[in-house]
Amino acid sequence: MTQTVAESTSTPKKIGSDPISSFSALLSPISGTVSDTKVLNDSEDEEKETSLDSSAGSAASHQSSTSRASSESGEAGHQFQEGLDVLEKARGLNELKLFNGSEHSVNETILQLMRVFLKNQESKAGFRRIVKTMSNVLPEDHCLPSSDVILKYIQELIPDVVEEACHYCRECNLYIEESAILKDCTVCKRKTDIGTYYSFSVAGIVKFLFEIRNLASLMDSCEIDNKSEPNIYKDAYNGSEYKRINEHRGKYDLTIILNSDGVQLRKKSKKDLWLLLCTFVEIPCHLREAFLCVLGVWYDEVKPNMNTFMKKLCEELKKINENGIEWRHPVTGQLHLTYVRLQLVVADAPARAKMQNIMAHNSKYPCCICEIKTIKCTLQVGMKKRIRVYPYLHNPKLRSKSRMLVQAAKAIDSGNGSEKGVKGVSVLSIIPYVDVSTIFIPEYMHSTLLGCTRQLINIFLERKGEWNIEKYSVLIDEDLARIQHPDFVHRFPRQLKNVKNWKASDWYYFLLFESLPILKKYLPVRYYQHLILLVVPIYDLLRRNISEEKIKAANLLLNLFVNQFNNLYPDREWSSNIHSLCHLALCVTRHGPLSCTSAFPFEGMNGTVAKATHGSHNVGQEIVNNIKICQGVQVLEKIKNGLNDLSSSNSSLLQPLGKEVQLNLSPTELSVFKGKSFHIFSRAQIGCNIYTSQIHKKLKSANYYVMWKQKESGENSVGSVKFFAVENGVLCAYVNLFSVDHLNVIFNDEAMVAVEHLIPILESDSACLVSGEELLSFVKVGRCGNFIFVRPNLLHQVM
Repeated sequence: MTQTVAESTSTPKKIGSDPISSFSALLSPISGTVSDTKVLNDSEDEEKETSLDSSAGSAASHQSSTSRASSESGEAGHQFQEGLDVLEKARGLNELKLFNGSEHSVNETILQLMRVFLKNQESKAGFRRIVKTMSNVLPEDHCLPSSDVILKYIQELIPDVVEEACHYCRECNLYIEESAILKDCTVCKRKTDIGTYYSFSVAGIVKFLFEIRNLASLMDSCEIDNKSEPNIYKDAYNGSEYKRINEHRGKYDLTIILNSDGVQLRKKSKKDLWLLLCTFVEIPCHLREAFLCVLGVWYDEVKPNMNTFMKKLCEELKKINENGIEWRHPVTGQLHLTYVRLQLVVADAPARAKMQNIMAHNSKYPCCICEIKTIKCTLQVGMKKRIRVYPYLHNPKLRSKSRMLVQAAKAIDSGNGSEKGVKGVSVLSIIPYVDVSTIFIPEYMHSTLLGCTRQLINIFLERKGEWNIEKYSVLIDEDLARIQHPDFVHRFPRQLKNVKNWKASDWYYFLLFESLPILKKYLPVRYYQHLILLVVPIYDLLRRNISEEKIKAANLLLNLFVNQFNNLYPDREWSSNIHSLCHLALCVTRHGPLSCTSAFPFEGMNGTVAKATHGSHNVGQEIVNNIKICQGVQVLEKIKNGLNDLSSSNSSLLQPLGKEVQLNLSPTELSVFKGKSFHIFSRAQIGCNIYTSQIHKKLKSANYYVMWKQKESGENSVGSVKFFAVENGVLCAYVNLFSVDHLNVIFNDEAMVAVEHLIPILESDSACLVSGEELLSFVKVGRCGNFIFVRPNLLHQVM
């Protein structure tokens, strides 16, 4: 439960009028001076370039240990005042000008430099050269600090976010207490070869989000409602698991979605980077990527034992569920108590098995949700060995928490390695409310897009059989090249010859929007009909408003797809990814729509961290420093935009963009305006989106195909915008209308289901002017051949 106690905060001090003295006072806790930016010569720069990452790492380690000691010894009010002091210094730099007569403040300049640093993934040495060059061209009285001072200043903006160096035996991969580092390992009895990973404090991150980034205001503006429409699933908070663990939820309590995955920093490197990431269910889905937090960093040749890697996290979450986290509201000054619970773990199959402590996907009982027993496939000509595959079972026995604990005990006592696939107890089970049989899901980005869809296309192109369409690959590539995508498609179609390099987003667009219109001409009917059974339910489960009826229908279609798959294709193709389709509908009822529980945001964070890492020594500490720098930049953004800025946009904005266009209109087009005067434009902003028209010259994306709701009839219309016009100060769109070609609707005969999001169209000579409420209801759609496709949700990126 959330508790509040009203308390007053101290009045901030004002900064002085003299820029130089004010700057020195504002940066008093930071070692370093302003003037050192101009005294570095080239030899010193080269010398520092080789040792910068390691020295920055040791300095940050000293700083983080100092911050940790301070945070542990102080009370909540003292910690909050320290945070206020740091923010007040930052706000002082927000008022201090870069030099006399400058329009820009020191903070604005630092923020611009840090944006370049992060966007271009600059090394510390590269950043030093940028700052040095800039300082050399500024006036003598400038207040721009050196690059080292800037990075230390950025890290001091987040005093509560501290990391702890944890140790493990590199032989047996088990955790080692600080006091036992110099002794032999108590498990493997060998001389300890010590590895180090880093764990971030959840309490510090939560305090940072509430006290610095003002998360409370965002939560107040987006209150969770999972009771008014109990049979509608909009987000993870509508799932049964969220309701179970948050039965007595307080106003500012948080619920975690956890992720872990490995990424290779460099080609041919023996070491892998593993991150523990999290976001929070209470944050709106489209904003969760902006609130991703790093909870752990593992960098070693040895892959992590997840019970070791997650040990500190689980122990802290257990304490938080008992005592809560105290923080003070940055606006009201009230003291609050927040509890944090774990709802869901999102990971690919190998990481999921490690975290759940069960056998891998190629074992006898490998499923994370049910206790299906795999079988060995038949040995085919040219195959060296038989692999384990998944037969179709209509209602397999689901795993339960109590049975998994019994199975873990049997596996440990018997010494057989596993019992029904369970190898032992997952450390996650020590967290209150956690049910290890329900918090794991076969996440759809890995299992459906990179798994099932890619497997199907590989069968169509590489496996011999009546389904093979390799001979049509050139024609298919031509069809892919003709697709007209709007700007919500960030990756344009690649050729089939590069199919091995396709990313998850490529498979997303191909499965939902491109596969059925294009493959209709090439794939045999029975296999095409079978493909429909996959596309329709996946699209429905990605919607943001799913009814229970839709979920049940999707479950029937997916089970029918898996059952027919085992009849259509050789048993060697009965993979874990195909089996996981049977559980997707169940996962939606437990955790909400697939778009709210995917790994897409986490994968983007993994790539960002990997690209920002440049050093070859002490890489783990460098990654920790980069993470803290990213969080510090977020604080600067908040200071610049104001504490209560929630980056809201005007959803009712209607305005033309660019210059007026001279266009010769036909008599039919002129008749629509009924003799009134008007001005023509090629682009317009409608609500939060930019739309182009067919007359726009720079057409990178086809942002002129639209769907909107008619005001009188309430029915949807589809068309293409030829141009925008302003008539008597009112924006309107001249739209060439499409009619629906009902004879070419894609339909599965056996299941009696139509593909609703792929609309067959016929071009017509009809046109109309759209304005007012109808114009505000515009939705961007894409075109693939003679089909218009509609997104399952209005998120700005694939989720």
